[in-house]
Amino acid sequence: MVTSAAMTDRDIARDVLFRLCLAHPQLALVRADSAFSGELVTWARESWPRSRWP
Repeated sequence: MVTSAAMTDRDIARDVLFRLCLAHPQLALVRADSAFSGELVTWARESWPRSRWP
């Protein structure tokens, strides 16, 4: 997915992760650096509770 340079990674991460999981339902592990902590991690854990979260 290509995004505008005007958007920050944190702003678009939820959409990219959602699309990634739709395209690859077998996805079991997602890693990200500390820039994506907080709300995004909480949302991801709630959205995919059976996935493995470090």
